[in-house]
Amino acid sequence: PNLDERFLITNDYTKTWHPHSTTFTQRLRILNTTIQNIPPLNFTIFNTTTGNYQTITTPPIPLTVKPYQNQTTIPLKNLNATQTLTTNPQGIWHNNQHNIMTDITQKILHTINTHFWLILTLITTLTAILIPLILKSRKRALNPTYKLQQQTLKAFRKTPTNSPQKWTTFLAWLASHHHTNNKAWTLSDTTIALKKINANPEDLTTLTKLHQQQDQSTYTKNNQTPNYSSLTEIAKRLSKNLPLILLTTLLTLTPLTTHASTWNEAQTTFQQAQQTNSPQLYSQSALLYQTAAQQNIQPATAHYNAGNAWFQAGELGHSIAAYRCAQQLTPWNKNITKNLTSARALVATEVPLTHTTWQKIPLITLKTTTLATLILLATLTLLYTRHRTKLLKKSTITTTIIFLTLLTTTTIKLTQQKPTGVITTNQVNSKKGPSYAYANAFDLPLKDGLEFHLLETRQNWHRIQLPDNRQTWIPKTQATLID
Repeated sequence: PNLDERFLITNDYTKTWHPHSTTFTQRLRILNTTIQNIPPLNFTIFNTTTGNYQTITTPPIPLTVKPYQNQTTIPLKNLNATQTLTTNPQGIWHNNQHNIMTDITQKILHTINTHFWLILTLITTLTAILIPLILKSRKRALNPTYKLQQQTLKAFRKTPTNSPQKWTTFLAWLASHHHTNNKAWTLSDTTIALKKINANPEDLTTLTKLHQQQDQSTYTKNNQTPNYSSLTEIAKRLSKNLPLILLTTLLTLTPLTTHASTWNEAQTTFQQAQQTNSPQLYSQSALLYQTAAQQNIQPATAHYNAGNAWFQAGELGHSIAAYRCAQQLTPWNKNITKNLTSARALVATEVPLTHTTWQKIPLITLKTTTLATLILLATLTLLYTRHRTKLLKKSTITTTIIFLTLLTTTTIKLTQQKPTGVITTNQVNSKKGPSYAYANAFDLPLKDGLEFHLLETRQNWHRIQLPDNRQTWIPKTQATLID
């Protein structure tokens, strides 16, 4: 097992007989430039002296491996291929650093990926709330009378509660609704206006009395000041304008905390692993990076760095799973694609891929594009509501068609998407049913790093579908599902 995914072991070997021993010679082909030694190998032999079996462990043999024609990885599936799997000069172990702008971008992508339907609903709801406001603005711009009504109402609200100006601004507001000037507004006008708007008898009596008192104060020697404190409440009841309910929705993203301790600890552990070439330290740093990803600290970068660490630790399956998680958030990142391709080239189980173009479309790209198109559609809708030009109308219709197409595509992609996973143990003897009692499904075991689609889970077993559409059962503990 120590040689798997690092060396190609030929099936043929030579055997030389000696009087007291036999020498076996077998050829190993190195597959990656990161290999620094032939690892210790365990051989179980029968000791004829003691009559017992015993294990002999060989010492590691140091190696220096250089690239051949710029190839740092030889594809295990096709050793005659000339394709270069990686051109990254820093090597597969080169990690990405923490960056605040990258952190913000990845948080946004993570939020879109996690709360796609919620964000879509919020944008639609906010647009529906803004449309009445835009219509009001348009009406104000096109209708001078409406504009005057709003101005007089605003002036009335700003006037002190119990002041003579309160009555003046009230009459101006009331007159604006009846297309007249409040300077020629009389008691008769007030009575007629109040009856037209179906004012209740109490308000009609109060306002009539106030008008009479105001006339007496203005045109006679009576200096008694009327009480205007009730005008505000009366105006609320008389107003024909429905109150606008403003709904403010607060979408709080994860605070941009750096969790420096977790990230720095992962970085330090990875550097120590590079210096000592310790698989245990590489594994520890990979787990720390995955913890950082769970804390939403640059999740794509953290998964990518974890994949590098798992690869150096010899955990091919965990490495592929980490790269896959990173790729889900940033499918356009070339380094992730190159490293994932290099890791996949070392998977010992060769299963033909049957991915279609439809399956290759990244879901995060569809989600992001759909939301961006919805934002554009909302903007165009509000602009058209306000200005009503032919160009805006055509643009809105075109954007609506594009948005509905993207939304339908994304919905279909989401409903058809199956959970995926990766085998993360050295080899798995897959079964024909969910138990060890069933016969093996295939002649050869499934190797570390083989990817699959999850069809169902029954107790401690997964029913999986391989890339060539064949189905089998494997234990849950021998695979990792992609989140």
